[in-house]
Amino acid sequence: MRYNEVIKEIRDTGWWVEESPATHQVAEWAWRGFIDANKHFDKKHLSIGVFVYQKDFLSEFTPHNEKISQFNFILEKFLRDSHYLSKKIIPWRKATRQAIKDGWQLIGSLERLSRSKVAEGYSLFIRRLSDFGAIAAALECVDPFTEDELPKISKEELRQVNPHILNKLLAIMSAPEKLSFMERERIDYLSSLLKIAISNNSTRLSKKFARKLSSKYHWLATHYGAAISKTPEQFESDFLKFIQLRYINVT
Repeated sequence: MRYNEVIKEIRDTGWWVEESPATHQVAEWAWRGFIDANKHFDKKHLSIGVFVYQKDFLSEFTPHNEKISQFNFILEKFLRDSHYLSKKIIPWRKATRQAIKDGWQLIGSLERLSRSKVAEGYSLFIRRLSDFGAIAAALECVDPFTEDELPKISKEELRQVNPHILNKLLAIMSAPEKLSFMERERIDYLSSLLKIAISNNSTRLSKKFARKLSSKYHWLATHYGAAISKTPEQFESDFLKFIQLRYINVT
């Protein structure tokens, strides 16, 4: 496309916009992910995207109508074959495991590698990561549908339902049948706090649950701008400090 055609396309398009703190690596992963998504889904999605990275902040601009079209495409495939997305997850998991393996190998060998070898290893890691990001980026087409289209459809189809109740109803109806690992972790964490709060020996129980949670999950302090891994010892220390600060004696 020529410059004038690009400008016209930008002005005439209704954009779906998302913004987030991010590192350059995450920004590159997102760019590659949206481009490579066509390898896994229909090639007409997405035809154009604008990704701006400045001062550790990423902005994504993608056509709203194409996001909705992409959602409808995936939904139609799913309705015809309920295993459609499950089949996509298999290579996604494979790419994820490979990216993690490459990343840890690179980190573990940084001190003994030359700069050129570090660059080669990093390039390989980013390519693996883009394979992981391609499917994840494509499935973000759900966002504009649930935010903009679903409420319109629901109000039309469920006119008799109170608008205040409708949003809660939609959340319940669209909830997965199984808890995600994040929801299971949160339940474990909160139930541990509750058991500690009603215990007669909160100090002993706090240490017990700290060890249990630190071994059951891998803990991160994270957002798109940074991810800081916590060792089991660091998590246990933070957990015990949290208990000391927030402990409420329940009688």
